[in-house]
Amino acid sequence: MDKDNKVVSKNQSEEQRFNAGVASAAYNDLLTLATKEILELIRTEYCKPLKLIVETSKDGKTRTVFGDKVGVLATFQLKNKKWVVSDDSKMTSEEFETYTDRLLVRELLVEPAAESAYGEDALPPDGLIPIVEAVEIYSRGTEVHDLIMQFLEGKLPKITSNVREIAQVISIVNVPDQVRMLTALVDALDNLQNEPNVYVEPTYKDLLIRNPFGADKIVHALRLCYWTITDERYRLLGTPKTKSKTTLRDLILEKGARYTEAVRKIAGKAVITGTRYPVITLKAAKIRLDLVSRPMFYTD
Repeated sequence: MDKDNKVVSKNQSEEQRFNAGVASAAYNDLLTLATKEILELIRTEYCKPLKLIVETSKDGKTRTVFGDKVGVLATFQLKNKKWVVSDDSKMTSEEFETYTDRLLVRELLVEPAAESAYGEDALPPDGLIPIVEAVEIYSRGTEVHDLIMQFLEGKLPKITSNVREIAQVISIVNVPDQVRMLTALVDALDNLQNEPNVYVEPTYKDLLIRNPFGADKIVHALRLCYWTITDERYRLLGTPKTKSKTTLRDLILEKGARYTEAVRKIAGKAVITGTRYPVITLKAAKIRLDLVSRPMFYTD
């Protein structure tokens, strides 16, 4: 084994070195599987389009586009009788025109999940973005956008890890709290190998339609999984070198419960959809809960 390809924990003996490449590949696989677990949900009938609300300033020169529960998606300024989108907007002018088209809005509103979410609203939405496009647009500028694009384009990396190698890494580290996501990966790989690739009709189909998945929770859940996986990778391998000094717990507390608890809600409902069993997402949700519940006098 190449000496440069070995990692030695501060608490481990010389004999307990392991191949850093195995661990690094495992964390890449964790990101791939987390992405699949969460984004496969957007290909079901249990997702609602993203509701748009457009507000115009009193002077009529500024138009702001809000997405339901995701905040501002675009800002337009009236210049020379034309609406010009600001550089920091997530949406383009063309996308705004497409998703505020009244015919498209009417077509989307008749879908069961959309009707359940918006059918009784006092005010009709100014626009609707289908769930797939909504997730991609809302994730722009975040650390998970590339993963989302790879999923949508069918270009996510192939899984290369095997259970035996990961189990060896876990045994060498021998500190359960440091390899919780790797342990989840072992379970996920076992499921991939042994679960039948058969769609199971959900028992609670009506419940899922009444409480559909939204773009906000999909993206929030994936981001929390990303933070959890990369945090563990950093603590175990010391990479990436650009890792922020902000702890995972601090980040979770900074974002707030409405944002980070999305991973629990996504994982819980995903279990009953009949799609992939969300092992990775469930583990990230448990880690998030443990960190939030930890007494403040503990250190990370």
